[in-house]
Amino acid sequence: MTDLLGPTVPTPKTPVSMSIVDDGLQPFEEGLKSPQEVKSTHHHGLSSFKPSHSSTRAFNNFILRSLPAFVLTLTPAFLIYTGFYSPAYFFSFTILYNLYTLYILTYILYFGFIAWGNLRKNKSVNFYQKYLMKQKSIMKASSTLKSVGSSTGPTASYDETTSSSEDDEDERNSRFTHRRRNSKSGENKSERTDDQWNKVVHFVIIPNYNERESILRQSLNSLAQQSIAKRQIIPVLAMEAREQGGEAKAKRLVSDYGLQFKDIIYSLHPSGVPDETPGKGSNSNYAFQKGIREYVESSSVSEIDPNYIVVTVQDADSIYHENHFDSLTYSFLVSHMYGTQNLSIWQAPMVCYRNFNEVPAMSRALAYLVTLHEFAALNDDSFENISFSTYSTSFQFLLHGMNGWCPKYITEDWHFTIRAFFNSGCMTRIYNLPFPISCYSTQAESYWGTIYERIVQAKRHTLVFTEFPYFFKRIILAMTHGTTVPPYVQPNYHLLGAKVESNSDDLEEGNRPMPSVNWWRLIKLFWNVSSVNYIGGTQLMVVILSVFFSQYYGYIYNPDTVTTEDPTYWVYNLWTPLLNFTNLLMFLAIPAVLFLNDKLIAYVNGRDYQSKWMILRHWAEWWIFSPIANALLVIGPTYHSAFEMIFKDRYVFERSTKPEAPHLFRKKKTAQQSAASRTKLVD
Repeated sequence: MTDLLGPTVPTPKTPVSMSIVDDGLQPFEEGLKSPQEVKSTHHHGLSSFKPSHSSTRAFNNFILRSLPAFVLTLTPAFLIYTGFYSPAYFFSFTILYNLYTLYILTYILYFGFIAWGNLRKNKSVNFYQKYLMKQKSIMKASSTLKSVGSSTGPTASYDETTSSSEDDEDERNSRFTHRRRNSKSGENKSERTDDQWNKVVHFVIIPNYNERESILRQSLNSLAQQSIAKRQIIPVLAMEAREQGGEAKAKRLVSDYGLQFKDIIYSLHPSGVPDETPGKGSNSNYAFQKGIREYVESSSVSEIDPNYIVVTVQDADSIYHENHFDSLTYSFLVSHMYGTQNLSIWQAPMVCYRNFNEVPAMSRALAYLVTLHEFAALNDDSFENISFSTYSTSFQFLLHGMNGWCPKYITEDWHFTIRAFFNSGCMTRIYNLPFPISCYSTQAESYWGTIYERIVQAKRHTLVFTEFPYFFKRIILAMTHGTTVPPYVQPNYHLLGAKVESNSDDLEEGNRPMPSVNWWRLIKLFWNVSSVNYIGGTQLMVVILSVFFSQYYGYIYNPDTVTTEDPTYWVYNLWTPLLNFTNLLMFLAIPAVLFLNDKLIAYVNGRDYQSKWMILRHWAEWWIFSPIANALLVIGPTYHSAFEMIFKDRYVFERSTKPEAPHLFRKKKTAQQSAASRTKLVD
């Protein structure tokens, strides 16, 4: 292979360790290093702190790792104890818990229908024309400000024009000889002549390992259907060296799709790299460092402006709406007008419904609320969203604010959001893209095989617990130093475009003011990170215990002997009716949630995918299978990961199986049914 891929590192004999606490927070003498040396160390956290005693550090790390398991264990213990000995506390907790759950359902319905309305409204939007109108309005506002003496405006950094040069194929850098460039001749620009729009280039990282080639082709086909594919999209096939035949697969895809994009390249992530955890995070980081950065820095592709590069990382089975990258280009350029493009993450709702009716009912029962919550929350501007699966950000933010992805964490998407939030000084925001990205639910060849694969996926998702020690350490360091921006970001922090108020005239590089901690946003983000697994891991137990103690106190209640001073009186006459009332409201909200869910299924798969009466089947499945699914696919993996984290800091990325292709699966199933029918008729 070429220099682009780097040397292959032999696989070590010992397993790779994923430090779930440090993530580059280990102390070292940062002050003795120049900014260039600091950058070359590739640390991913705050670091200019004096070393502490190793035994103290180990004890503190143990405490931080034990917190999730402690809280999860304390909740049922608290409920059982108070249920018998202090029923007022028990029912106060359970009613507040139910009210919060009811709030979540109401929240999903309210913002879910807003999201559905926005989705329908944006289906017919021409985002290029919308951008031109936005540009004119901004320029008009800027000229108005200038006319009254304003020397700055939102378009101050938007007026620069850079002429792009065409390079000959013969002058290609030898490191990129394996890729095929798209011919500039005969290129249809769809009458999109705006220089700023055409300057935006999208690199799309597709990390994969032992993925079916048919899945990758479906994802590339959806990219090729974008209107800007041949001019502005460059897929990056992030392959793993440890996959047998992975490089040959990448070369076939590069050859087959070379003319459908501006360019297509691939990287080959070596196995056994020290201080890495094999998985999507480390593979994406390698593709960015060794693929995209070297591509952009190459003299042969100097026509690409780094200030107009958007990097998207996706799952291998992500399927885009045909206008997805038009909407992303529009959102990026609008943020560029206001100088916030390097403090933004763009996220479209992920809808894993492409094979929804082919997976077991237990798997479907969990997908309803999880999918719709994300679909709804992305349309709430006040919600601190968390990137998931497929998301986008600017090249400059990855370069100067993040130094790529952290290669240690398995939950790379959640960790990216948390780390971006801290590294940017609490200024990063996630913005909604209107069109859902469809993907597949895990599916094996058999029913129980699919259930097993879903458990494997759930165990991987619940490793988000590994974020808690990191989160707490970053909070402690922020309290100590007054800012969340780490030292390795501070020299280039001004390049991100963040505006920090300061009365100091000394703005020399390295001595610039850093933003203070936004504690309100930090608390909201922490709650969103922690509540997902906490609610999922305790909800079923709260329901079971509340039903049990309601019946228990109803059984021992004797109206002839109980007085108002007895807790049993209040349990029977107040707490139990309130609990039943909140349960009834949740019962009534579920059909509306399922109705919106079926709208999304039809949107992703087409109206002919299922009958209009399928909602009744889904409603029945919810009540029958959701308790079992919650116990098997949520509570079990949640407690497993929480307790495993206490004694273990080495994890293996367990890949869950996806179907060959849902339409092929359905076609094969239909063919088998037809063959069986013909056989029956002959007999």
